[in-house]
Formats: sequence, C-alpha cells, structure tokens
Amino acid sequence: MGSDLSGLAWYNHRQAVKLSEALTGCGLSLLNKCFFNEFTVSCKKAGKLISAFKNEGITPPYYLEKTGELVFCATELLTDQDIALVKKIARNF
Repeated sequence: MGSDLSGLAWYNHRQAVKLSEALTGCGLSLLNKCFFNEFTVSCKKAGKLISAFKNEGITPPYYLEKTGELVFCATELLTDQDIALVKKIARNF
C-alpha cells in the first residue's frame, strides 16, 4: 500500500474503482464520470438493497431517498473480499 499518504490515496481510489465496477456489473448505474473514493449509483430498489446489506452486517451506503441514489465510499479498510460480498448481494437488485 505504501507508507505515505499518496500510497494510501492510490489504494483508496483503486478500491473505489473495483467497487464501482462490481456494482455496475450488477446493473446499477454509475452517476459519476470522475471520482476519487466516493461515487453515486442509481438503484430502483435502493431501500431493499440497504436492508440486504444490513442483514449481512455491512454498513450500507448513504441513501438519498428523494432520488433513490446511493453514495458509496471506499477506504483502506475495504478489502477485495468485501467487494465480492457487496457484488453478491447487489446482483439481486
């Protein structure tokens, strides 16, 4: 990962890209063309997806109820295994 902040920033962005690709691969629409470690997706069943995340013990993304959009954030704590689990859950939505 690197011992400086640029290494940490690179890792966070890389994980965010992986997460966004996993979610778009499940049919969710990415609304940001550019992002660092936070991005927004559109999901018609956002409320149900949030419930599914909670049922699996995953802290859900921020839910913008008026628009049905979800704001995801990837940090250095997000692992590839976490991304795989999010993808598995999101496939159903």
